[in-house]
Amino acid sequence: MKISVTGVIFMIIDCVEFREYVSISGKRSIVVVKADNSKMPVILRIPEKVSGLPVTRISNFAFLGCTNLIHLTIPDSVEVIGDCAFEGCCGLKFVDMYCSSCPAQSLLIEQRAFAGCTNLYSFRAIVNVVACTEAFAVCSKLECLNFRFDALGEDVFWGCDKLEKIDFANSAYWEIETFQNCKKLNNVVFWGDIDSCVTEGALDEIKEKKIKCTDMFPFLDWAYDGVDLEIFNE
Repeated sequence: MKISVTGVIFMIIDCVEFREYVSISGKRSIVVVKADNSKMPVILRIPEKVSGLPVTRISNFAFLGCTNLIHLTIPDSVEVIGDCAFEGCCGLKFVDMYCSSCPAQSLLIEQRAFAGCTNLYSFRAIVNVVACTEAFAVCSKLECLNFRFDALGEDVFWGCDKLEKIDFANSAYWEIETFQNCKKLNNVVFWGDIDSCVTEGALDEIKEKKIKCTDMFPFLDWAYDGVDLEIFNE
């Protein structure tokens, strides 16, 4: 079903509403606007294209409180998952990304996008990820992150007490308190030089944890004090 409203095209496919978006530069794409939990299947695959245009964004609050959703698959054309997009989806267990014909360079996960997804176990992406403040806060069953981070905001993994391993891309960056209450985190891997990756106090929560790096770097004294550091080759 298509509805034209002031030049904007809406399309509803199953339980998901899509909208055409035109950027300032004139680039056209599709945005996931909202979802209907009453019609939500347990497994949902978001298409890579709608009406021939790539799906590039999941809007703020789009799936907020969609408790019926268990397994979500998104295309790598998605560039942004908006604020609180999946917050409170307490049934969601798996998020996977699949290859599309128009892949994005990276994925931005905005504030509290998956906060409170208390059954989320696994998130797999095939592009590097930037995650904003509290993006995965209180995802208390999150164990598996299969991708590399470019940057992390504050409290991204607050309360993720089952998370054990994090991979960072080259020249990644993170804020303080990113790993607060990550009680099982014991393996942090940097793929490259991390000289400029950390702010003061950023490593406090992972002191005594194992940190692996693919290259030597001139770490500041306050940053590596008390950190178990291992250098390895790719």
